[in-house]
Amino acid sequence: MRKNETISVKLWLKSQPIAENLTKTAEKFMGLPYLWGGTSAKAIDCSGFSSSIYFMHGILLQRDASQQTHYGKLVDTQKDFSQLAAGDLVFFGRQATDSLPEKVTHVGMYIGDTEFIHASGKVRINSFDASRANFDQDYVNSFIRARRIINQVDNKGIERIEDNLFYKEIFQ
Repeated sequence: MRKNETISVKLWLKSQPIAENLTKTAEKFMGLPYLWGGTSAKAIDCSGFSSSIYFMHGILLQRDASQQTHYGKLVDTQKDFSQLAAGDLVFFGRQATDSLPEKVTHVGMYIGDTEFIHASGKVRINSFDASRANFDQDYVNSFIRARRIINQVDNKGIERIEDNLFYKEIFQ
């Protein structure tokens, strides 16, 4: 590893997730193959992808999409996707019905301009805009909600690495 491609642990622990930086980090994973349970540079799943992006910027998220969907500020997407901001997590699955409960099965990260990046088959970018070549109606149909993570540290489902008891012991 090249020294100029690293930062000190102290600097990493103090880093703040900024939308532009999160997007740049996420895009470095483009084309990486999907593997259920994967969290490495060899293969990754959707929630491993979202949690890895934030981890690289000093934030711990819950491991699974079904857990991640409960934390952060709910973004109003009732009428459209115009309130989304880069860095927001977007969740997909099955909406609750009279006979079935909601089931969150997928997560991606919004990167702006109607697009989100996610691990599905491979890390790729899709759009919520039907006029775009990377639009996929299935993601609009299965969209459940979006959550804002930036500036939403609560030490429950969103925690700064420097505040986590496990990491405090390691980095003393």
